[in-house]
Amino acid sequence: MGRLPEIFYNDVKDAYEKLESLEQRPTVDRVRELLGKGSRSTINRHMREYEQQEKNKIPNSSNVLTSFALALNAYSAHQNHKIKQLEERLEKLKEEIEIMKIKKGGGKKR
Repeated sequence: MGRLPEIFYNDVKDAYEKLESLEQRPTVDRVRELLGKGSRSTINRHMREYEQQEKNKIPNSSNVLTSFALALNAYSAHQNHKIKQLEERLEKLKEEIEIMKIKKGGGKKR
C-alpha cells in the first residue's frame, strides 16, 4: 500500500469543526472520511492537539462581560421587585398599626 498524502493540523481542525457544525461527534474515522486522506495516527495526534487547545482557550472577554451584564441586570431587577414587595408590606403594616391605635383610643386619633 502506498503512502497517503500528508495532512496538516489545519486540515484536521477544519474537518473537526465541520463535523461539530453538523452536530456529529468528531472521530478519527469521520475526520479521515471527510478529508479523504491521512493516517489514523496523524489525524488522532492533530485531533488531540486541537481538543487540548480548545480546552485551554480563554473565553472571549466580550462574551464574558455580556453574560455578566445580563446576569447583573436580572439580579438587579429581582432585587428591585423584592424591595417593592417589602415597601408594599410596610405600608400595609403602617395602616394596620394606625387602625389599632384608633381602636385602642376609642375612635379618636392622637
